[in-house]
Amino acid sequence: MLKQLTFEGWTTNEPVHDLKQKSDMLATANEVFMANNAAGLISMNEYETGLPDARMKDLYGSVKPEEQAIWEYLSWDGWQPTRMYAGITDLSRDPTGDFRAAAEARRTNPDDPVDGFTLDAYSTPLLAEGDVNEFKERMRGY
Repeated sequence: MLKQLTFEGWTTNEPVHDLKQKSDMLATANEVFMANNAAGLISMNEYETGLPDARMKDLYGSVKPEEQAIWEYLSWDGWQPTRMYAGITDLSRDPTGDFRAAAEARRTNPDDPVDGFTLDAYSTPLLAEGDVNEFKERMRGY
């Protein structure tokens, strides 16, 4: 109730390089999220986000999704405390090696794949800051 939680993520064991397979995987994740009362996935890596071209290239490798090393999607409606992320790292679209280096640096386990589809979630604290002291006081005996 009082802490941000990061849930253990899930990732594929194999790279995902096929554009149709990427789209199908994201569509399935979107269906599952929505079937479980979560918000639908919002693309962060598509041109409609309004990011300048230079920033899109820095974050994703290209302005065009079919050329991007990173696809990034968010499920959050602003009201729910839990945010879910779906992402695809496709190192076949990383000609400089920069995205591989970043993915390898983020790994906590060297056996984890750096290339593939991932799902992650975290939850923000549930209580408003003004309610924290009352909550702690009422929970003191427990």
